[in-house]
Amino acid sequence: MKKQLLAIILVVMGITTLFGIDMGNALSVHGFVSQGYIYSSGNDYLVPDSKNGSSEINEAGITFSTHLSSKLSLGMQFLSRDFGDAGNNTTKLDWAFADYHYKDWLGFRFGKIKTPMGLYNEIRDIDFLRPTVYLSQSIYDEQYRSFLVAFQGGDIYGNVPLGNAGDMDYNAFIGNMNFDQSDIPLKIYKKVANSFLYQLTGDINASVNSVNLRVNDFYGGTVFWNTPISSLRLGGSYYKINAKLTTPRVNLQTPDGTVLPLILEADMKIPHRYLGSLEYIVGPFTLASEYGEQTNQISVVNNNIGKIFDRKDRMFYTNLTYQFMEKMSATASYSSSELVNEKSLLAVGQPITDITDMIPDWQKHRYDYGLTLKYDISFNWSIKAEAHSVDGVFLSSSEVLENVPENDLSKNWNYYLAKISFNF
Repeated sequence: MKKQLLAIILVVMGITTLFGIDMGNALSVHGFVSQGYIYSSGNDYLVPDSKNGSSEINEAGITFSTHLSSKLSLGMQFLSRDFGDAGNNTTKLDWAFADYHYKDWLGFRFGKIKTPMGLYNEIRDIDFLRPTVYLSQSIYDEQYRSFLVAFQGGDIYGNVPLGNAGDMDYNAFIGNMNFDQSDIPLKIYKKVANSFLYQLTGDINASVNSVNLRVNDFYGGTVFWNTPISSLRLGGSYYKINAKLTTPRVNLQTPDGTVLPLILEADMKIPHRYLGSLEYIVGPFTLASEYGEQTNQISVVNNNIGKIFDRKDRMFYTNLTYQFMEKMSATASYSSSELVNEKSLLAVGQPITDITDMIPDWQKHRYDYGLTLKYDISFNWSIKAEAHSVDGVFLSSSEVLENVPENDLSKNWNYYLAKISFNF
């Protein structure tokens, strides 16, 4: 599938003379191809086996957009992506929606819409617009891209003038999401399900190979204030998710030998995720900073067992970019992910237990210090290289660090990324 998408992109590149095509109101076609490399010391990160170096980081996308009238436009993007065990270069419809721009202060979108969240989520795939290889992983975690990038539903948006106080951009949305078994969140929830099945029966063979996650409610919004101070933006974002987690039928053997057929059902909730955002551009300097908190909860429906998991996380980052040459920039970054508290079910029939103090401090945080150099070879080509020094392993990767003994984890470790991209 990736070969087919690359072939389409190459043809389009030839037609557009490497600069995209814009046929008035008829059709605009743009795209990108990128290849990355990661090497880490101490811990695998982002993709499996990164301690030995990995090039399982690539993507290719093509975007089509058109204006059917002065108010109505359509757009879609196809994406082929490899991110370790996720994606595996299958081509998917990444997003596709219709946009009706009634007035500057009111517009409507419906379809598979890019999720408004924070400063950069809606432009996270436009590589040449960001100075780093990836956006800050404390906020824009690539492992949870399927949760963050788009949803099926509708939204309203607009820009409201505030006179001498500047103006305000707003967005409110509602919808749901679909996932497949290659998405990392489903792999993580499969582990949660299997862990609970083991607690329920004591049978290590009580496990499932897949889970189904159906998002019933997903809604939220953003508000950004474009202040009277030139190039200073302040904003906030919020969303909430209610989902149903189910497993295939599994035959469980209880400690007394009884065999019970069971379809495990659980409510998965993110009661809130909110962000506060700041962006300030002064001459060649760009400062971007965001702070957020998120709560995750899982409750088993079967036999009214109730809540088995409840965790609150805190995240933050700040980036300072200096454009010191026309084609070159340097970015210093700091990001943090921290566990505020965690409660988990230790035994069926007992209330969940606060296990925060049972977890070593260095496994409850991840402090990441990075430096990135970006060079724009031409209008279409760019190359980036970055180095990171990390303290702690919290949320480094629930998938990559699966079942790694604590003694094999490193408290202090490093990782290095390089990426070359072509955009048209």
